[in-house]
Amino acid sequence: MMTFKEQYLVGKVGIEYLDTCAMEWHAGKERGDFITYHDAINGVFLWDYLGLTRAEFDILLKGGLSLLKKELDRQRG
Repeated sequence: MMTFKEQYLVGKVGIEYLDTCAMEWHAGKERGDFITYHDAINGVFLWDYLGLTRAEFDILLKGGLSLLKKELDRQRG
């Protein structure tokens, strides 16, 4: 399975698809558990699930999708 980042970098998905991936990750939690983006679900942190580095994830949290898009666009081949 390709991560969000892998799919984005090859042009398979748009930046908006990140929200769908985050919802999929969040759906893996136990019913009733309160989960933040800094928690792991089944041993997987959200940034790992998305295929992002911690630095890229921090860009997302601090600057939103538009700033992350700029960062990832620099990495496109």
